[in-house]
Amino acid sequence: MPRTIALLWMTAACLTGCQNTTPKVANPERIGVETTSPTMIDGVKQSSAITTVTQDYSSAQLASMPVGGDCTVQTTDPGRSVHGTIAEVTAAGIVLADAEETIEARSKTGVPVASRIPSGGRLFRNTGVGRDVRPVGSVTIPASEIASARVSQVVRQ
Repeated sequence: MPRTIALLWMTAACLTGCQNTTPKVANPERIGVETTSPTMIDGVKQSSAITTVTQDYSSAQLASMPVGGDCTVQTTDPGRSVHGTIAEVTAAGIVLADAEETIEARSKTGVPVASRIPSGGRLFRNTGVGRDVRPVGSVTIPASEIASARVSQVVRQ
């Protein structure tokens, strides 16, 4: 009987202590903005604040992208993305300087007959993801090949 009471007490203590596990957003309009310290200390704004602003763009919004921002472009080819600094933005596409191209491929291998067994087939299969990152220098990406772009800019206040 004392053991049962101890278990009930421990369960109740855990439940009362673990109730507030959901994360709360302090400032919902600043989602996508990452600020590095020191910005606010005890409610006082510091003068040497560095803020990183991240924004997503579609291929239709190319003209509004800022030059000089750090950009990751996801191309229409599902396994290819390009990361670099925006050198020039035109209606025809984007020119990235100091760019590197990432190509990702998935491969599946398995024992010919054993990998097709309904439940146990997973024991005889292997799925691998290969990534190849290579520097390409300066690259021009046509607007027709851009699926989406994410731009990060550092703002000093």
